[in-house]
Amino acid sequence: MSSASNTVLITVASWEDRFRSGSERILRERDCERVLMYYFSEYDDWTKENRRHVRALCSHRRIPCDEYDLSFGSPVKSWLQIVKTFEPFLVGTRNYIVDITTMPRETIWTTFWLLDESGVPVEYVYHKPNDYGELAQP
Repeated sequence: MSSASNTVLITVASWEDRFRSGSERILRERDCERVLMYYFSEYDDWTKENRRHVRALCSHRRIPCDEYDLSFGSPVKSWLQIVKTFEPFLVGTRNYIVDITTMPRETIWTTFWLLDESGVPVEYVYHKPNDYGELAQP
C-alpha cells in the first residue's frame, strides 16, 4: 500500500485477530486522517477489546477515530446510521480505504454504494485468515 494523505479508513470491528493486526498494518502504512469504525451491538462485548486497541492506536497517532454501533436486528436503522455518519466526509478531496475483512455484506454494499454515488477514490483491503477451518461434509 502506498502512502496517501486525506485518507479515511472505514472498517467494521471484529473479535478476530486479523481485524486487529489488519488495522495495525493499515494505520502503520497509510497516512490516515480519520477512522470510521463501526461495530454490531450484538457483538459489543466480543469486539470491545479490539475496538479499544484500535482507538489507542489512533490516539497514539493523533488520528480521530469515530465509533458507531449498528444492529443486525435493525437493518434500516443501521443503513441510516452509515449514511448519516458518512455525510460529513463525502465533501472535499479524500481517499477512502474500506477494510472488508470482517464487514458483513450488507454493510459492504451500503458503503460502496455511498462512495460510488459520491464519485470518490476508493480502495479496499481484505486480510485473509490463516485458515478457513474444516469444510463441512454432506
